[in-house]
Parts: sequence; C-alpha cells; structure tokens
Amino acid sequence: MHRYASLINSVETELQRKEHVVATILREEENRHTIARLRQDLKGLLVSKETDIQNKNSEIAQLKDQRQEAKARVNMENKCVLPPPSHYPAVIVNRGPSHYYPAVVVNRGYVLRDNVLRGLAAARQKAIRS
Repeated sequence: MHRYASLINSVETELQRKEHVVATILREEENRHTIARLRQDLKGLLVSKETDIQNKNSEIAQLKDQRQEAKARVNMENKCVLPPPSHYPAVIVNRGPSHYYPAVVVNRGYVLRDNVLRGLAAARQKAIRS
C-alpha cells in the first residue's frame, strides 16, 4: 500500500494543479468578457460625449447668433435714438429730400435721422410754449 500512497499523493497534487489551472483559465475568460464589455461601454461613452459636445457647440452657435441679432437690434435702435433734453443745441449737418438724403443732425454726439427730427422739433415746440 505504501507504493500506492505516493502514487495517490502525486495524482492528488496533479489534480489540484489541474483545478488551479482550470480556475485560472475561467478567471481569464471572465476577465476577457469584462474587458470586452468595458470597451463597448467606453465606446458608448465616447459617442455620447461627442454628441454632447456637438449639442453644446450648436447651442453656443445659436447663442452667438442671438447675441449678434441683439447687437444689431441695439445698433438699429441707437441710430434712431431719442434726442437728449431740448436745451442742448442741435446742429443740422445735411438737409435734403427725406427719401434720398435724410436730414442728419448732430446733437451732443447723437446722430439723428429725419424721423427723429420730427420728435425733436415737437420737443422744442413744447419747450418754447412752456
């Protein structure tokens, strides 16, 4: 029986080594699947990040357009600004037919067009009457 005991021990150790190798192979397989899943998740995250960046860039472009429109609107409003109080003198720089050359008046740094001049004239008349 002593001859068989060493043989049985060597068979048991080989079985343990085999179990250890099989367990290692199973862990490696699980790790490969985990790595593949994580790579897919990473690709999905990169795609979603890219779409987020594109959405934010388009939103930035829209906001810049809105800002530009607001700037243009303010510039247009500034061209037809209400005159300052009537006690400031106004100087007529150019007077012509309103459909070709609108009258331009410089009043304390403001450039007033023909339609604003009507309001300026009305304000002066009020000031004179009162």
